[in-house]
Amino acid sequence: MEDKDMTLEDIKQKYYRMERIKIAKASAEKQEAKRAAEEKAQDKLRSHYSMKKIAADKGIAEKQEDKRLLEQERQELLRSHYNRTRIAADKALAEKHEVKKVAEQKRQDQLRSHYNMERIAADKVAAEKQEEKRIAKQNRQEQLKDYYKMKNEN
Repeated sequence: MEDKDMTLEDIKQKYYRMERIKIAKASAEKQEAKRAAEEKAQDKLRSHYSMKKIAADKGIAEKQEDKRLLEQERQELLRSHYNRTRIAADKALAEKHEVKKVAEQKRQDQLRSHYNMERIAADKVAAEKQEEKRIAKQNRQEQLKDYYKMKNEN
């Protein structure tokens, strides 16, 4: 329909339709602007909280790393201390074993010396007895010889 053939009622309807379209369009734009502003505010909040969370996480990570490094250093100090303690204990034990070994060696030497002296004394006594027996036997043989010699002379 052309604008000339339109009735007052048609013009009113067209006008109201255009107004409704404008209102709907303005309302949609307003809603879109409101939604965009809300989204921007949410993004800003998320960004803010993300940065706070990142900073907090970084702080937590740094604290944990500090704790880990302190624990590692403590463990190294403990290992070092126990290594020195163990080395000292091992050295003391080795010295104690060496002292015992020397004492045992000395005791063995004294025993050997004692038994060697006893054996030497026993061997000397045995040799003296054998010598006495040999001399006694030799004397008996000489006496027998002299006896038979005298008997043969008579």
